[in-house]
Amino acid sequence: MPLDPDLVEFTTASPTAINLSYLELSTGTVFQTFYLADDEQPTYFLTSNTMYSHAGYAVIANEASAGEQNFDLLTQTPFTVGGQCIVNLGLILRTLSTGATVATTLTIRILHVTAGATETSLGTASVAYSATVGSATGLWQNFAAKINLTDKVFGKGETLRLEVVATAPGTNKQILTYCDPANRLDINTSAFGATTYSNSKMIVPIKTD
Repeated sequence: MPLDPDLVEFTTASPTAINLSYLELSTGTVFQTFYLADDEQPTYFLTSNTMYSHAGYAVIANEASAGEQNFDLLTQTPFTVGGQCIVNLGLILRTLSTGATVATTLTIRILHVTAGATETSLGTASVAYSATVGSATGLWQNFAAKINLTDKVFGKGETLRLEVVATAPGTNKQILTYCDPANRLDINTSAFGATTYSNSKMIVPIKTD
Protein backbone atom coordinates (compact mmCIF):
# COMPACT_ATOMS: atom_id res chain seq x y z
CA MET A 1 0.00 0.00 0.00
CA PRO A 2 1.55 3.34 -0.97
CA LEU A 3 2.22 5.94 1.71
CA ASP A 4 -0.13 8.90 1.92
CA PRO A 5 2.04 11.99 1.19
CA ASP A 6 -0.06 14.04 3.62
CA LEU A 7 0.95 11.75 6.48
CA VAL A 8 4.66 11.55 5.71
CA GLU A 9 7.19 14.06 6.97
CA PHE A 10 10.92 13.74 6.36
CA THR A 11 13.47 15.55 8.50
CA THR A 12 17.24 15.65 8.78
CA ALA A 13 17.11 16.97 12.34
CA SER A 14 18.59 14.74 15.02
CA PRO A 15 16.51 13.95 18.10
CA THR A 16 17.51 16.00 21.14
CA ALA A 17 17.91 14.32 24.51
CA ILE A 18 18.03 16.41 27.67
CA ASN A 19 18.87 14.88 31.04
CA LEU A 20 17.20 16.55 34.00
CA SER A 21 17.00 15.45 37.61
CA TYR A 22 13.68 15.19 39.44
CA LEU A 23 14.56 18.34 41.38
CA GLU A 24 15.29 20.25 38.19
CA LEU A 25 12.04 19.09 36.61
CA SER A 26 9.95 19.91 39.67
CA THR A 27 11.48 23.35 40.29
CA GLY A 28 11.92 24.42 36.67
CA THR A 29 15.57 25.24 37.36
CA VAL A 30 18.84 23.66 36.20
CA PHE A 31 22.13 24.26 37.99
CA GLN A 32 25.05 25.06 35.69
CA THR A 33 28.63 25.05 36.99
CA PHE A 34 30.95 27.75 35.64
CA TYR A 35 34.66 27.70 36.45
CA LEU A 36 36.89 30.76 36.82
CA ALA A 37 39.66 30.74 34.18
CA ASP A 38 42.37 32.89 32.61
CA ASP A 39 44.22 33.03 29.27
CA GLU A 40 47.61 34.37 28.12
CA GLN A 41 46.52 38.03 27.72
CA PRO A 42 45.59 37.73 30.56
CA THR A 43 41.82 38.02 30.42
CA TYR A 44 39.59 36.39 33.00
CA PHE A 45 36.38 34.56 32.16
CA LEU A 46 33.83 31.90 33.11
CA THR A 47 33.66 28.55 31.35
CA SER A 48 31.77 25.29 31.75
CA ASN A 49 34.82 23.36 30.43
CA THR A 50 37.46 21.90 32.73
CA MET A 51 40.21 23.42 30.58
CA TYR A 52 43.81 24.23 31.49
CA SER A 53 44.17 27.88 32.45
CA HIS A 54 47.27 29.85 31.46
CA ALA A 55 48.46 30.83 34.96
CA GLY A 56 45.72 29.33 37.10
CA TYR A 57 45.47 32.26 39.50
CA ALA A 58 44.61 35.97 39.52
CA VAL A 59 45.87 38.76 41.78
CA ILE A 60 42.87 40.52 43.33
CA ALA A 61 44.53 43.08 45.64
CA ASN A 62 48.18 44.11 45.94
CA GLU A 63 49.89 45.89 48.85
CA ALA A 64 48.29 49.31 49.57
CA SER A 65 45.77 49.06 46.74
CA ALA A 66 42.30 47.55 46.92
CA GLY A 67 41.59 45.42 43.87
CA GLU A 68 38.90 43.98 41.66
CA GLN A 69 38.85 41.18 39.11
CA ASN A 70 35.96 40.33 36.81
CA PHE A 71 35.22 36.88 35.37
CA ASP A 72 32.80 37.14 32.43
CA LEU A 73 30.55 34.88 30.37
CA LEU A 74 29.26 36.42 27.11
CA THR A 75 25.73 35.27 26.31
CA GLN A 76 25.18 33.61 22.93
CA THR A 77 21.73 32.16 23.64
CA PRO A 78 19.26 34.01 25.93
CA PHE A 79 18.64 32.52 29.37
CA THR A 80 17.14 33.53 32.72
CA VAL A 81 18.82 33.21 36.11
CA GLY A 82 17.13 33.28 39.49
CA GLY A 83 17.38 31.51 42.83
CA GLN A 84 20.27 30.38 45.01
CA CYS A 85 23.75 30.60 43.49
CA ILE A 86 26.74 28.93 45.15
CA VAL A 87 30.20 30.51 44.87
CA ASN A 88 33.30 28.58 45.93
CA LEU A 89 36.75 30.19 45.63
CA GLY A 90 40.23 29.06 46.57
CA LEU A 91 42.21 32.04 47.92
CA ILE A 92 45.84 32.72 48.76
CA LEU A 93 46.88 35.22 51.44
CA ARG A 94 50.49 36.00 50.56
CA THR A 95 53.24 37.97 52.29
CA LEU A 96 56.99 38.38 51.86
CA SER A 97 57.37 38.65 55.65
CA THR A 98 57.07 35.20 57.21
CA GLY A 99 54.84 35.30 60.26
CA ALA A 100 53.05 38.49 59.22
CA THR A 101 49.30 38.94 59.54
CA VAL A 102 47.36 39.40 56.30
CA ALA A 103 43.90 40.95 56.60
CA THR A 104 41.35 41.75 53.90
CA THR A 105 37.62 41.83 53.22
CA LEU A 106 36.50 39.89 50.17
CA THR A 107 33.27 40.84 48.40
CA ILE A 108 31.60 38.82 45.64
CA ARG A 109 28.98 40.31 43.33
CA ILE A 110 27.01 38.56 40.59
CA LEU A 111 26.21 41.05 37.84
CA HIS A 112 24.13 41.43 34.69
CA VAL A 113 26.05 43.57 32.18
CA THR A 114 24.37 45.01 29.10
CA ALA A 115 26.07 45.32 25.70
CA GLY A 116 26.52 48.99 26.63
CA ALA A 117 28.45 48.01 29.81
CA THR A 118 25.70 48.94 32.30
CA GLU A 119 26.00 46.74 35.40
CA THR A 120 23.10 45.54 37.56
CA SER A 121 23.83 43.62 40.76
CA LEU A 122 21.81 40.41 41.14
CA GLY A 123 23.29 39.38 44.50
CA THR A 124 26.31 39.87 46.77
CA ALA A 125 28.23 38.29 49.66
CA SER A 126 31.15 39.48 51.80
CA VAL A 127 33.54 38.03 54.39
CA ALA A 128 36.57 39.31 56.34
CA TYR A 129 39.85 37.38 56.59
CA SER A 130 42.73 37.86 59.03
CA ALA A 131 45.41 35.22 59.38
CA THR A 132 49.08 34.83 60.23
CA VAL A 133 50.97 33.58 57.19
CA GLY A 134 53.85 31.34 58.14
CA SER A 135 55.45 31.01 54.70
CA ALA A 136 56.22 33.25 51.73
CA THR A 137 54.34 30.77 49.54
CA GLY A 138 51.16 31.97 51.21
CA LEU A 139 48.27 30.59 53.21
CA TRP A 140 45.38 28.85 51.44
CA GLN A 141 41.87 29.92 52.45
CA ASN A 142 38.43 28.93 51.24
CA PHE A 143 35.50 31.17 50.33
CA ALA A 144 32.06 29.59 50.10
CA ALA A 145 28.78 31.49 49.92
CA LYS A 146 25.15 31.05 48.97
CA ILE A 147 23.86 34.11 47.10
CA ASN A 148 20.19 34.58 46.28
CA LEU A 149 19.98 35.96 42.75
CA THR A 150 17.25 38.29 41.55
CA ASP A 151 15.49 36.85 38.48
CA LYS A 152 17.07 38.32 35.35
CA VAL A 153 16.92 37.61 31.62
CA PHE A 154 20.26 37.63 29.78
CA GLY A 155 19.87 38.52 26.12
CA LYS A 156 22.31 37.67 23.35
CA GLY A 157 25.41 39.86 23.63
CA GLU A 158 24.95 40.51 27.35
CA THR A 159 27.32 39.29 30.06
CA LEU A 160 27.05 37.26 33.25
CA ARG A 161 29.83 38.61 35.50
CA LEU A 162 31.38 37.33 38.71
CA GLU A 163 33.12 40.28 40.36
CA VAL A 164 35.73 39.59 43.06
CA VAL A 165 36.79 42.60 45.17
CA ALA A 166 39.35 42.69 48.00
CA THR A 167 40.44 45.52 50.30
CA ALA A 168 44.15 46.47 50.47
CA PRO A 169 46.12 43.82 52.42
CA GLY A 170 49.15 46.02 53.24
CA THR A 171 52.84 46.38 52.35
CA ASN A 172 54.44 43.31 50.73
CA LYS A 173 51.12 41.45 50.81
CA GLN A 174 48.75 40.10 48.14
CA ILE A 175 45.35 38.50 47.83
CA LEU A 176 44.98 35.96 45.01
CA THR A 177 42.29 33.58 43.82
CA TYR A 178 42.80 30.33 41.96
CA CYS A 179 41.17 30.06 38.52
CA ASP A 180 42.24 26.67 37.18
CA PRO A 181 39.26 24.62 35.89
CA ALA A 182 41.45 21.53 35.32
CA ASN A 183 42.29 21.44 39.05
CA ARG A 184 45.91 20.63 38.25
CA LEU A 185 47.63 22.49 41.12
CA ASP A 186 47.87 20.61 44.41
CA ILE A 187 48.01 22.84 47.47
CA ASN A 188 48.98 21.18 50.72
CA THR A 189 46.95 22.74 53.51
CA SER A 190 48.14 21.16 56.73
CA ALA A 191 45.77 23.32 58.75
CA PHE A 192 42.91 21.42 57.13
CA GLY A 193 44.61 18.05 57.35
CA ALA A 194 44.22 17.45 53.63
CA THR A 195 45.31 18.50 50.17
CA THR A 196 43.02 20.96 48.44
CA TYR A 197 42.93 21.98 44.84
CA SER A 198 42.91 24.96 42.55
CA ASN A 199 39.58 25.28 40.77
CA SER A 200 37.16 28.05 41.75
CA LYS A 201 33.58 27.98 40.55
CA MET A 202 30.04 29.20 40.81
CA ILE A 203 26.89 27.15 40.40
CA VAL A 204 24.20 29.24 38.70
CA PRO A 205 20.44 28.53 38.82
CA ILE A 206 19.05 28.82 35.27
CA LYS A 207 15.29 28.80 34.70
CA THR A 208 13.86 26.25 32.28
CA ASP A 209 10.27 27.52 32.16
